[in-house]
Amino acid sequence: MKYLRISVSDNDFTSMFDAVGGALCETFYWCCSYPTEKDLENIKADIANLWCSIYMLTRKIEHGRTEPVDVPDYYQFFNDRIKLDIIDSTDLPDWDNAEAIYVPLDIVDNVCLCI
Repeated sequence: MKYLRISVSDNDFTSMFDAVGGALCETFYWCCSYPTEKDLENIKADIANLWCSIYMLTRKIEHGRTEPVDVPDYYQFFNDRIKLDIIDSTDLPDWDNAEAIYVPLDIVDNVCLCI
């Protein structure tokens, strides 16, 4: 099985991994299509935007943040840090310091579990 590895090289954002991975799993599943190596550069900005949106939403809900936020700064932050690649299941690391999420690029028995 192949996985889309999304790494951010910063484990401060691991609480959002499940939300980002879940949204991508659902999107790939409902599109009945999965990205390939040639798609990665094209979808990187969209994944950064998704991550930024989830980050802003959680900050507002969990922390009651109400003051205006400069979203382009956060978007640029995520866009600069996200790295995408496709790896085989044999290349999944035992430990990566919680700096990446692995989104399956195939759904087995209608179940999508990100690791």
